[in-house]
Amino acid sequence: MKIITIDGPASSGKSSVAKALSQKLEFVYFNTGLTYRAIGFLKARNMDFFEAIKNNLMVFELLIGQTKVIFENIDITSLLLQEDIAKLASEVAKDPIIREKTIDFQRSLVKENAIVEGRDAGTHIFKDAHIKFFIDADPKERALRRYIQEDKPYEDILKAIISRDEMDKNRETYPFKPAEDAIQIDSTCMSLDDVVNLCMEYING
Repeated sequence: MKIITIDGPASSGKSSVAKALSQKLEFVYFNTGLTYRAIGFLKARNMDFFEAIKNNLMVFELLIGQTKVIFENIDITSLLLQEDIAKLASEVAKDPIIREKTIDFQRSLVKENAIVEGRDAGTHIFKDAHIKFFIDADPKERALRRYIQEDKPYEDILKAIISRDEMDKNRETYPFKPAEDAIQIDSTCMSLDDVVNLCMEYING
């Protein structure tokens, strides 16, 4: 079983790259960030994530090019991508006990060749991954990418991105950083195709 991890901050392009590589290689795609978003989503409803998983109220499906999260037979994947859920995800990710249980759960989901995307896929979840990538971009460029997609003031988006970066980097446990053996790619001035092609060169090399 081959596992390729792709870590990076929000709006660095890692999700688009991960999905593209999943389709090119025909590996399943696992967006690990959805796990913490799902925990936050349920916490806001006074529900326990691990009980929901145990009782099949919430199910994760790893597919080619997509990760689906099903809650009570409804696909809530797009709902989990909302900004308010992202804030809840960062909060729950601070808890070391939740973090350990979540990492065990994340590992249990991957049973075949996979592209695993997140913020700690290469540093903690799959330390022995076949290849690790860390994709980054200048915060202003990342804010611009988000601004094009969302109907929000640019300055607010930039402030939120910088704030989350600082929160994640300064966690006492599991601080956000590249794995020591990760291949680091700055996507600031690169197109999606450029980044994907560069990743494929490393994978095939």
